[in-house]
Amino acid sequence: MSVTNGDLHDLLEQAAKSATGCDDTDIADFILILEDEWITDVDALRRLSPDALDELLPLLLSQEIQRLLHHHDGQTLDDRNNRRWRRSPPKKQLSRGIRKKSSVRDYENHGPS
Repeated sequence: MSVTNGDLHDLLEQAAKSATGCDDTDIADFILILEDEWITDVDALRRLSPDALDELLPLLLSQEIQRLLHHHDGQTLDDRNNRRWRRSPPKKQLSRGIRKKSSVRDYENHGPS
């Protein structure tokens, strides 16, 4: 399924089907809950934080919606949740023209540089 702006109903149907395993899950109440929060399209849903969505909808439905949205965006839910725990990029190595500061041990063993 391609998630485009305005496909909120279709997205919720697919997420409910995946979360419950049933084709006939009634999503009308969930649509009303989101509309009460002024979430009327997929773009508004994307701007909602995962924690806020977890509070509005059943947890499995919320997580499935997030998975579908981020799968479509080319990003997995795990990538999004672990973003702050990624390793920092490697540090730049010293240029050849810049000398590393000598330590006390270097001075004791080899004398002044």
